[in-house]
Amino acid sequence: MTAAVTIAPPPGQIWFLERPRLGNAAHGHSVLITQVRPSEGTVTINFIATASTSHNDLLLRHDLDGFESLGLKHDSYLLVEHAYDLGTDRFLAHGTYKGRLTGEVKKLVEDWWGESL
Repeated sequence: MTAAVTIAPPPGQIWFLERPRLGNAAHGHSVLITQVRPSEGTVTINFIATASTSHNDLLLRHDLDGFESLGLKHDSYLLVEHAYDLGTDRFLAHGTYKGRLTGEVKKLVEDWWGESL
C-alpha cells in the first residue's frame, strides 16, 4: 500500500490562513504562495496586510487590472520580510482559497518577486 500524496496548490494563488499569525495579530491573514517544493512537502508563503512593514513591501492597489481576482477587498501590501515555509498538510488544514494573480497585478508581483508565479 502506498502513502497518500498531498497535492500543493500552485504558486500565484492567494489563500486566507488562520494560522500561523502575522506577528502578534489576533486574526488570520491572506497570503500569497510564492514557492512549492513537492519533494519536501512544503510551500513558501508571503503574508499580505493592509499596512506596510518595510519600504520593500509591494503595494497591490485596488484599481489595478487583476485586483478583483485576488479575493482582497482593499489596497494591500505583499510583505517581503514575512515569508515562511509551511508543511503542505498544515497549510491545507488551516487555509482557504481566495483567488489568484492575474493581469497587471500578476506582472507587478512577478517583477517584484523576480520569477514567474
